[in-house]
Amino acid sequence: MTLKAVIFDMDGVLVDSEPYHYEAETLIFGELGISVPDAVRNSFVGMSGRKMWESIRDRYSLSSTVEELLGFDRELRLRYFSTVKSMVPIPGATELLRDLRARGIRTGLASSSIRELIALITGATGLDLYFDVVVSGEEVAHGKPAPDIFIRAADILGAAPKECIVIEDSANGVKAANAAGMVCVGFNNPGARGQDLSAADIVVDGYATLDAAILMDLVKIP
Repeated sequence: MTLKAVIFDMDGVLVDSEPYHYEAETLIFGELGISVPDAVRNSFVGMSGRKMWESIRDRYSLSSTVEELLGFDRELRLRYFSTVKSMVPIPGATELLRDLRARGIRTGLASSSIRELIALITGATGLDLYFDVVVSGEEVAHGKPAPDIFIRAADILGAAPKECIVIEDSANGVKAANAAGMVCVGFNNPGARGQDLSAADIVVDGYATLDAAILMDLVKIP
């Protein structure tokens, strides 16, 4: 078995954007008049917006529908991110993407963020040039930790799950990769707020210790 595709999460793996999501959510929760403790918020990292708002609506007995909450989230989050001017790729991310593509390995982006936000962030950082496919959490029936988003990305890329590697910084993302039957690299990003990556096949602290050759070795059958 050889490596055919690498599927990246976006927030915290390609761009250190988790702190911006935290600030955006603080504004959103404030507008709704609720205070969500960090322990609860940390459990939402990597999770689809729908699943997050279903949980929050039940926990705080909100009168708005999930669809209304998703619309409110979309509006305020996009407005907040449109004001952020300092987003750049995490050091080494662009170089790894270039290396993979030079070796003929296909690349995918599978993020729980909405497609408009993915386009905003990847466009602002120049990362939109490096992906064969982009799948957002709103395009699958079940978000992370369900495997749907990774399975869909692999299908479009024309790769079997065992021919794919996922790079993730959240516990929900690692669970999704495992459920999809894909090798998972846990990306230890401090901005992801103490995520448990122990179920990943390997864990790295940055791209300085991760290159295309290492990824290719991970899917080789002895």
